[in-house]
Amino acid sequence: MIHLRAHGHENVRATHAKTFELTDDPTITPRATCVLGVDAHPVGDVRALAGPVSITLTIGDHVVTTTGIGNP
Repeated sequence: MIHLRAHGHENVRATHAKTFELTDDPTITPRATCVLGVDAHPVGDVRALAGPVSITLTIGDHVVTTTGIGNP
């Protein structure tokens, strides 16, 4: 299991229809339409994120779980 903790940013819009990304970059521009969080740092080997994955996002009291294809 891989854990990532990321933070919000004023340019997070998450408007991309098919993709979301957590980036280790501390800042993003408004062009980053798929980014959900910045300054993400993994606990574990991110190579394990390749292929089918189950993802749980927790933001405050809100929890969403989905599946997808990971790309480290």
